[in-house]
Amino acid sequence: QGARVTVTTPEQHDRMMAVIQGLTHFKAILLAGTMRRLGISPADTELFMSPVYRIETGIAGRLLAQNPELYADILCMNPEVPSVLEMCNQAFTEIFSMVTAGDHDAFTREFLASREWFGPFCDQAQRETDHLIQTMVNQ
Repeated sequence: QGARVTVTTPEQHDRMMAVIQGLTHFKAILLAGTMRRLGISPADTELFMSPVYRIETGIAGRLLAQNPELYADILCMNPEVPSVLEMCNQAFTEIFSMVTAGDHDAFTREFLASREWFGPFCDQAQRETDHLIQTMVNQ
């Protein structure tokens, strides 16, 4: 049925899941928690939503509609998650400093460095999300 088996070590599995699940779920929960703290609900933003924002808030809503114990386990029981989130915090702090300082050039360098790191995946992701966005627009 299309399943793919990846043979790996427990350590490599935990490291990849710390990014694939831990970082992704953390980011979605962070978005929701930030909006809650700002007093802004998804309904408040409906008239202003872009397709990418709608996808991001949709992911957050999807997670929040599920069992919080599952996400607590994913984030709290994987021994690799804290180091991934520490790196996320470091990246946040660096990029936050660029934005608050109004350092357009530093931000552009950061953006382009990440684009280069993602490489050809950027074009693939744009094609895939274009399809997703067009499907959402057509609904």
